[in-house]
Amino acid sequence: MNIDNIVSDVDQLFNKLNSDLGLITDIITQPQNSIPGLWNMVEGIFNCILPIGYSLLALFFMLDLFNKTITFRVARIENIIKILIRVILAKVIMKSSFELLNFVYQSISDVISLVYSSPGTIQTIVDIEVLKTQLENMKMMELIMFQIKLMPMNFIMLIVKIIIQVICYGRIIEIYIYTALSPLPLSTMPNEEHNNIAKRFIQHYISVCLQGLIILIACMSFTGIANTIVASAGSENAELGMIGTITSSVVLLYTLSQSKNWAKQIVGVY
Repeated sequence: MNIDNIVSDVDQLFNKLNSDLGLITDIITQPQNSIPGLWNMVEGIFNCILPIGYSLLALFFMLDLFNKTITFRVARIENIIKILIRVILAKVIMKSSFELLNFVYQSISDVISLVYSSPGTIQTIVDIEVLKTQLENMKMMELIMFQIKLMPMNFIMLIVKIIIQVICYGRIIEIYIYTALSPLPLSTMPNEEHNNIAKRFIQHYISVCLQGLIILIACMSFTGIANTIVASAGSENAELGMIGTITSSVVLLYTLSQSKNWAKQIVGVY
């Protein structure tokens, strides 16, 4: 039974959480063009979709104009000017949507980086030297039992890390799809009857970007909970609050699964 290996496992499990947070932050704040091959594909799809968006823009404009004409709502010159201004503004927004969406993404990424660098980050949860001394004083059977108790924690944390990365990369793909197809929903802006589609699209895009912030806060909360549980367990028994840590890991998984819904609720999308 190698005590150094056990100590290394505990150190990796608890004291490396901040490095894991740094990795998560890097994933959710990386520039959109950090994956050149995928970003070039997104840009190419956007350029193909944009002419279709212009055609839909003209169609929705004509439908809105026709609807107001037959109801005599465009009889006044100011109403006609208002419609034309709305169409021109919609065209400008559609043409610049690639840059505008990237600006929204980058702004929220800056907020995420600011939250990650906020003071109060926990650096060390388990005192490795104290733990090593405790393990050296244990009998062989006690060491075996300790390692057996440690195994489910290692397994659950491995699952948590995999799920976090899957959610983070899935979020990136979702943002790419929103960006590539943005001209289609934005083409409804001139039409008073259907422009809520464009509004909901913008809300959904912001919610997807905001999901990264919720993921980071959830993971930061987990490090604080883990620190509290280990401290409550006491350093004299080397138990490390295993049951509490496993429970908090399950709670973290639930929080991550709800992060998208919570982000939608924050921006008012239900």
